[in-house]
Amino acid sequence: MNKNMTPIILIIVLVLGCKKELKENETAWNPYSKNEVIVFESSAKELDTIAINEIVDNAISSSPAPELYRHTSLIVYGRRLKLKDSKFSKNSILEITSSTPDKPAKVTFPLNFDNANFAGWGFKIEDLEKYPKISITTKAGIFNDVIKIESVMYRPEREDEVQFMYWSEKNGYIKFERADGFTWELIKKYVP
Repeated sequence: MNKNMTPIILIIVLVLGCKKELKENETAWNPYSKNEVIVFESSAKELDTIAINEIVDNAISSSPAPELYRHTSLIVYGRRLKLKDSKFSKNSILEITSSTPDKPAKVTFPLNFDNANFAGWGFKIEDLEKYPKISITTKAGIFNDVIKIESVMYRPEREDEVQFMYWSEKNGYIKFERADGFTWELIKKYVP
């Protein structure tokens, strides 16, 4: 073997060996499965139904950073009927991003309703794991593994801004709560 090739082969092996996958404690933040249906009801008795139609696991970021500094993601997509125009839309409803040497693993909760917007960037998994567990009761049942998350970008001047979101480790989204008391709550979760 050519001595000049040895460093190149070593670099290739190191780069290919750096492929990251989400760790078990990171993927555990996804309680959803493909084809699952989650139904919410607002305090104004509006219904919103979301069907999980795609889960993309180990999506590699396309940044120009070296492989070691790229993250992988798990993205859950939901298809929902929009209340205002009766058209279906497909949006990500949950995004989990692996850690890199310079960034911790994060969870982003982008599920929004027509009149409830939970704003904020990703939350560090290590921080979320420290939140105290509370119990929440909805028409879907009693959930004892819930954390209450406050929006990091809460803007009270916006009518649709959600101040608090409630997340169950085993069941996902449980409740959204605006400062004016308006809520969306999980009423049913099933796989047809």
